[in-house]
Amino acid sequence: MSNFKDKKVLITGGASGIGLLMGKMALEQGAATLIIWDLNAGTMEKVVSGLREQGYQATGQQADVSDKTSVGEAASACLASGIIPDILILNAGIVSGRFFHEHRDNEIEHTIGVNVLGVMWVAHAFLPAMIQRGSGHIVSISSAAGMLSNPRMAVYAASKWAVYGWSESLRLEMQQLRTGVKVTT
Repeated sequence: MSNFKDKKVLITGGASGIGLLMGKMALEQGAATLIIWDLNAGTMEKVVSGLREQGYQATGQQADVSDKTSVGEAASACLASGIIPDILILNAGIVSGRFFHEHRDNEIEHTIGVNVLGVMWVAHAFLPAMIQRGSGHIVSISSAAGMLSNPRMAVYAASKWAVYGWSESLRLEMQQLRTGVKVTT
């Protein structure tokens, strides 16, 4: 993993759970700024405000990672203000534990949209700028469910298998092209 010292770190799903813990860790390890993307604007603003009160440089943007337009608008705002993340943590995700036949169509689409397409849309939005700069680190948060099948987790497991395969393929592409961009799953 890259050193966080003086880095701009953008984390999706960063207003709660694992995302919030990773964001705080990045700041504690010397990140210059933390950019939190989250769907829940209220929670995100409370977190950003709290981090600022602790003396950290933090900002937030509401973004729905499953929506390509939302991601494009949020990424464009970052890039227009000169923010190209040094470390991009693709953390936003959802899990639903039920038997596959019990899932409604919209639940399947939503899980795949957030957990798979969200990872790809966000990386796709920033990767060209990282490649042009010749550096960056993309961190994809997968799950043991991406390597181990579990009952009542078919949709979630499928999404995390996809993230694992995509992320590892991207890592190989970045190495082969010698872009300077690292990828960690």
